[in-house]
Amino acid sequence: MWLKAWGLKKGVLVLDDTSLPKKGKFSVGVARHDCGALGKIANCQSIVTSHYCEKGKEHFPILGELFLPQCWTKSKKRMQAAKVPSARHKFLKKWELALHLLMAFCTKIFPIKRLFLMPVMEKDESYWEN
Repeated sequence: MWLKAWGLKKGVLVLDDTSLPKKGKFSVGVARHDCGALGKIANCQSIVTSHYCEKGKEHFPILGELFLPQCWTKSKKRMQAAKVPSARHKFLKKWELALHLLMAFCTKIFPIKRLFLMPVMEKDESYWEN
């Protein structure tokens, strides 16, 4: 297993979302929602990610999934024009994407000691609908 080959033994898996400020309407998944990078509601893409972390070593990303807001998944024409694979046309909340990443990670035997979920505290109640 590659983690053991790198000398990694007692790591943790961190699930989080990362926002990327964007302008325009054509980058896949761009919509107005909480943009942590800017500290406000703004146009951005959001990526749900998993990272491997181990005390005293660098952390690194393992997997990531682009969050597609409902304004994207409701428009079949928009999804097709952006060439979004049909398997991703169903709306998934961020926690559901994180669960998919966790299941994908755990289908292989990795030395995960603990699991940390980074909660997002958002003023805008509509965040929890996404």
